[in-house]
Amino acid sequence: MKISMFLLGVMCTMFLISTQNIYSMKRKHSGQKTQTSQSKKFQERNEQLAISAEDDESEDSGQSFRSANEYIKSKPRAIKMLFFKAEMYFNTNEVKDALPIYEKIVSECNDPLALFRIGEIYEKMAEEEPILLTKSYVFYKMALENGFAMALEKLLEIGEALNKMVRESQSKPMSVEVQQMYM
Repeated sequence: MKISMFLLGVMCTMFLISTQNIYSMKRKHSGQKTQTSQSKKFQERNEQLAISAEDDESEDSGQSFRSANEYIKSKPRAIKMLFFKAEMYFNTNEVKDALPIYEKIVSECNDPLALFRIGEIYEKMAEEEPILLTKSYVFYKMALENGFAMALEKLLEIGEALNKMVRESQSKPMSVEVQQMYM
């Protein structure tokens, strides 16, 4: 118990720092009204990707998908089968059963949707064990780093929840056992 509270505090502090960086990035970019050279480059790249997606719809070359099913259908057969099995569990009350399948997908191809789904699973499991919220944060961050933009919103939500947990734990007085650990 003592160690888990200490680890929770350390991990939440790490995530607090990461979240502040994300918030500052969001504020920095949301205030811009004119297009920067970097955003023009992204727009040109997206237009090129859209053209290439029209030319060859069978490849997964960064095109946008209307749904997770369309995205999954673009994957190789073995990954596609794993995804459909995992999605079947994910969309029921047996969410924990989908976790090893998504982890296998990540180990084989480091797929951002699978990383995002693992984050969602840990977020659901955090209702019972709040420490799992930190794992959820880590997987959302990896999904964002691999180009899954929806993960940013989840990172901000979880970052706020972790900050709240840190503030609450700091406002409570330390137990005698924890105080003795520091002496």
